[in-house]
Amino acid sequence: MGVVATLNSGGLIDEVDRACRPIREAASKGEDAGTPDFLRAWTALTDQLVAQTEDASKAGHERTARQLYRRATNYLCQAERMLANSDESRIPTYRRVLELQERAFPASVERVAVPYLGTTLPAYFSAAPGDGPHPVIVLVNGLDSTKEHQYSSGHWEELAARGISCLMLDQPGSGEALRLQGLTARIDAEAWGSAALDHLSTRSDVDPSRIGIVGWSLGGYYAPRVAAFEKRYALCVAWGANHNWGAVQRRRWGRGPADTVGVRAPVVRPGGQRAAAGAAGVHARRGRDQAHWAGSPPARQHVHRRLGRGPIRHAVARPWWRSSAMRLGHPLSVHSSFRVAP
Repeated sequence: MGVVATLNSGGLIDEVDRACRPIREAASKGEDAGTPDFLRAWTALTDQLVAQTEDASKAGHERTARQLYRRATNYLCQAERMLANSDESRIPTYRRVLELQERAFPASVERVAVPYLGTTLPAYFSAAPGDGPHPVIVLVNGLDSTKEHQYSSGHWEELAARGISCLMLDQPGSGEALRLQGLTARIDAEAWGSAALDHLSTRSDVDPSRIGIVGWSLGGYYAPRVAAFEKRYALCVAWGANHNWGAVQRRRWGRGPADTVGVRAPVVRPGGQRAAAGAAGVHARRGRDQAHWAGSPPARQHVHRRLGRGPIRHAVARPWWRSSAMRLGHPLSVHSSFRVAP
C-alpha cells in the first residue's frame, strides 16, 4: 500500500524501485516483519534526497530543491504511516516529516493554526493566485492519513489552478493533532468543522460564503455530518466514504460477508427536508433529488449529484475538483465512489 500511495503522490518509480530492492526478502515474511526494514530503506532514500537539496540550494536552484524536499517528505511520510502507534520510531520520524514538509512549500502555502477548544488544530493553507477573496475547500483526512499526504496528493494545486484556495486540516484523530497533541477522533465532527470555518472567515483572502468541505476515505464519513450541522458550508463532498466501518473491518478480517451489500448507505430524500448519511445519521436541508448509494466495491464510478437549484443538477465528475470549480455556487453536493442505484 505504501508503495502504491507513494507513486500516486509523485514518487519516482526509479527511486522507489532502488529503495525497495534490499527489502524484498523481508516483505515476503509478512507485513509486521518487513515494516522496520521498510522504514530504514526509505529513510536512507530520504537522506539521499535531502543531501541533494543542499547541493541544489547552494547552486541557487530553489525550485529543484523544493521538488526534492517534496519527494523526500512523501517517502518518509509513507514509511511512517506503516508504523504501529507504539513504535518508538514513529514520533521522531513524524517530527522530521514536518520539518521537511515546510521546506517544500512554495510562497503560496503556509502553516496555520486553527483555534479549537482552548488549543489549535494544525493545518496548511494554500492560497489561490490573484486578488481575492477566493472560495476555499477544507480537505479532511481519512483514518490514517495526514495533512502531509494531502499536500503530496497535489489536490491543492489543482484547486489553486481553478481559483480555489485549500485548507489541509489534521482534524482530531489524525496526523499531527493525534500524534503530537493527543487529540482523538470525535463523532460530533461539526465541532472541529465549525472551528475550521470560523478560522477561515477571519481571513481577508477568503470568501466566507463559498467555503466547502471535502473528506476522503473515513473523512467522507465525517464531512456530511459537518455540513449537515454547520449550515455555513456551501459544499460537501464525501469522497469514497466508509459508511459502516465495522462491516469493512469484519470483511477484511475474513469474519463477515465478502461484500457490503445490505450495509446502510446514504439516501437523499426528495422534498427538501433531510438526508440520512449512513451511520452518521445526519440531517441536511435543501435536498430535492432522490439518490441512493449502494456500497458494493469495487465500484469505481464517481457520481456527483447536486441537491439544490442550479443549471447542473446531475453531473458525473472525476476528479471532484472539476465540479468544485463551479466556485461553490450551489448549496450542497454529495459525492461518493459508489454506484448510484437505478
